[in-house]
Formats: sequence, C-alpha cells, structure tokens
Amino acid sequence: MTSGHDFFKYRTPLNDTSGKARKKVHTKSFFSPVFETSPGNVFDPHQNVEFPEGHLAIRSFICEMVDADTGEPIPLSQLYVHHWFLQKYAPHLPRKYASHYLRNQLHRISFRPEAQPVQGRDDPYAAGAESRHTELSFPAPYGIVTGDMSEYEEGYEEAWYLNLHSIDLRGVVDPRGCFECVCDLYNVTVDVDGHPLPDDYKGGLRCCYHLTNCALKPGVQAKPRRAQMNYTISWVEYDESVRPLRSYFLDATDTRASGEYDITKCTKGTPHEECIHTLQSVEGLPMGGDLIFAVLHQHSGGLGGRVFNEAGDKICESLPIYGQGDEAGNEAGFVVGMSPCNPKPGSVNIRTMEALRLESNYSNVVDRTGVMGIMKLYVAESVAKELEPLAVRDIKQVVNSAD
Repeated sequence: MTSGHDFFKYRTPLNDTSGKARKKVHTKSFFSPVFETSPGNVFDPHQNVEFPEGHLAIRSFICEMVDADTGEPIPLSQLYVHHWFLQKYAPHLPRKYASHYLRNQLHRISFRPEAQPVQGRDDPYAAGAESRHTELSFPAPYGIVTGDMSEYEEGYEEAWYLNLHSIDLRGVVDPRGCFECVCDLYNVTVDVDGHPLPDDYKGGLRCCYHLTNCALKPGVQAKPRRAQMNYTISWVEYDESVRPLRSYFLDATDTRASGEYDITKCTKGTPHEECIHTLQSVEGLPMGGDLIFAVLHQHSGGLGGRVFNEAGDKICESLPIYGQGDEAGNEAGFVVGMSPCNPKPGSVNIRTMEALRLESNYSNVVDRTGVMGIMKLYVAESVAKELEPLAVRDIKQVVNSAD
C-alpha cells in the first residue's frame, strides 16, 4: 500500500471529455489553519477555511493531516481523525469576522426558502480516519455545484468552515479507548454544554469534545505538535453542461441526532468469525435520482455496509481498508480507506422517498462505544427524466388528470 504522501503525489488527474470541447480541470491544494496539539489532547473547533471561488462544479476532493512545520503526513496512531466535515454557510458580515458566529445556527445560514439545504445540512464533504485512501471523485459531467449566488439573499456571501475532530494518541494509556471516546478515560461527567451525562452513556462524542484530554501513561513527555489539514480539490467552471449532484446521509442509527452507537461484545465461546454486529435503518431521500457515487464512514472494527433498494436489490456495498504497518496511510488496526460505489451513470435510480435499507456491520469480538455507520450518497437528476420528450410528459399529465 502506498503511503498517504505518495497517494497525493501520484494521484491520476481528472480529464473532462464531456460536451463538444474538453473542459479545463483545475486542481489546487489548500491548508486549514494551524493548530497545536499535545499528547491526549482533543481538538474539535469550527474554523473558516479557503475554498475555490466562483461558480464551479467540484469534481474531486481528498485530504490528509500533515505536520505544519515539515509538511509530512501524520500517522493515525499519533493523531487520530475521528471525523471532519466541510460545510457551506452564508455570513452577512465580511468573511474574516464570521468565525464568531459559526456555532450559532441563527447566524449560520441565510438561503432563500426554496434553496434550504436538505435536512438542514449542506456538507457534501465529510469523512474520518479513512480520508487518505477515500477520494471523493465524480465522472464528467457531474459535479457538486458551488458559488451559485442566486441561492442567497442580497448582502450575503458564500463561505466555508471546517469542523475537524482529532485526538492526539501519543502516550495515551488506551489508544482504542481514546478514539472510541470512552468516558472514564476522559474523566468527564458533563457534556460540552455542561449537561450531566446519562448514567448509561459509556462513550462517544459527548465525552471527547474540544479541549478535553484522554488519560496518559505515567511520565509521558512529548513536545506539542503543530498540525493542519491538507485538502486537494479539482473543479471545472460551471456551465449548462454540468450535471449537479445532491448529497444525502443514510444513518444506521436512524436518529439524525448524533449518528453514533455502542456495540456489546458477543457471547463467550462464539467463534470470532461469527462475532458480527449488524445495525439497520430504513430511510428515504426527499428527492430521488440517479446514484453517481456513494461511500460509507465507519470506525475501527467496521466490516462495511450495504444499501438495498425497496425491491431488496443491493445498490451499494462499501468496505473498509485496514492498514498493515506503521507509516501514515498504512497504520495497522486503523481504517485507512473505504471502497466507494460508482455505478455507471443512469444504471441505479432511486425514487423519491423510496425505502432504502442501510446495513452497517462491525466486529463485536470486543465492546465498542461511539461507532458510526453513515453512508453518503451523491445523486443527480435522472438522465431518463431529462431526456423524456416534452410531448410524452404532457400526454402523461393528461392521462393522470383523467384518472
């Protein structure tokens, strides 16, 4: 397996051969603001970040954590990426002042009513420890459209913020317990808002929030490290040939609250290969279309997940890639990538509010806390619908009205 650094260096450029003329694909690397971390530290802020400007169609996105001073990739065994998401918002104030309002939902978004993000979210870029070997990539002419200022009320501008949740695992007493956010290891009894934790809450995001610390081994001494996210984006200029993508979450917990759940160890004496915990949910998309890309987010211990349509047919299976060494991008015991689903455009159609069943599988050889099973789907308006002659649509409307 190539290291994370090599993966960035040798990734294949995207070529756009759609339309009469080939579109120029632009590619640029960006860096998040630098942060300092010490052994056991949790870093979980919301930060303003750079993003390509203009009316664009994003074709690919990939990222990794690097040392801010050397530029070298940082192994997950040292700095664990629990999750991150990059979200669009619209500050009324100049962008440089907007960070004060990022945690206030009333100030965060000001879309026109008809352009409200589905389920109140518009974060098409999200992943976790698997980021180095999980490239978000769409075939031409598909893309995530950004910079369409008709979405916003007058006086607002489009901006982007990053929520990056990382845990410094250097010198901790129990690395897995730390990245599974076991509450006892963080010595917390209240959540980030000061609310007491339920007695049965053993681990998860409510215990490993910003500036908490995981327990260290006695005598651990390590210098603070300066780190940042390096993210590389490819895009084309938007025009009428672009086929816009919409992004949706399917959550195995079916709650849309935290997206995390606990797993109980299998019965003593059960063969390891039979120790499999499965959680399922059934959800529907508010607007259907053709499935273009999908990928699952899971934590260590994950065995992958599948999505089935209403007829019971499997439309996507996403499996984890585990590292086998020590270097960044190949860390043993960690999920370093997830296999994506990229069906031939037009071959997998999802109807509006069709009952989709998500199945998330984990090994339960041991107890686990705060795991996730979240499938991200990228859907475009159906090719068949767009190509259907207007006369045919009119005939259908007449027939339906007659009925």
